[in-house]
Amino acid sequence: MTGNTRSENFQAGYTAGIQQVLDKVEKQSQRRARAGLSEINFTLGVLNSFLIVYVFGAYPQHFWILYIFEALVLVPIKYKEMREMKPLNGKFFVLDFCWCMNFIGVFALILLIISKESEGFHKKLFCASFGVACGPLLGAAFVLPFVSLVFHAFGTMCDLFIHIYPPMLMYTLRWKTDEILKAWPNVFDLNYVVHFFPKTSWGLLGENSIFGNAIILYFLWFIPYLYWIITIGMNLF
Repeated sequence: MTGNTRSENFQAGYTAGIQQVLDKVEKQSQRRARAGLSEINFTLGVLNSFLIVYVFGAYPQHFWILYIFEALVLVPIKYKEMREMKPLNGKFFVLDFCWCMNFIGVFALILLIISKESEGFHKKLFCASFGVACGPLLGAAFVLPFVSLVFHAFGTMCDLFIHIYPPMLMYTLRWKTDEILKAWPNVFDLNYVVHFFPKTSWGLLGENSIFGNAIILYFLWFIPYLYWIITIGMNLF
């Protein structure tokens, strides 16, 4: 009798333990599903990654088109996700440096395409974009923990997009110039002679300096952002 009781207690405890594990697995599955994990999303994420790598390697002259298209798709998805964040609304994250630089990058790319005037301004814009993309944005991709390759999560893929895509785009514009000009002869003018550092110690405003123009662009963002943080941002918490 005692043996049967022990066996029944063991069976009941074993069954209860298995059920608890199954319940936790089900909750985790539901959480993942709410985060976007599905066969369709995962497949789209993988295919998109292959598409980016393929176009970057095989057709660098058309990579800028893919950049604009992906920005128009991923950025609204990420913004919607940030607006729905709880307990704090995350829509103001778009004012952060990396986001603002991507908005400026899209604007700069369009400006390089449609505007044929002020070659000096174009050089400054190109140098500033190159410095920011291959400096802070690329560096942040290796440091920030939320910049990761998660195929099913479009929001996370967008975080990766705003840090990895700009350096890849600037690489094609800088080092695949011949292919781009051949494919788009009347669209771009990329024959810029640029230098990383200014030619003179005080010449930060030199139009061919990547470092100088990137610093200027940074402070053009930092000063208004700091003012907003002090006057408005700190009152939101």
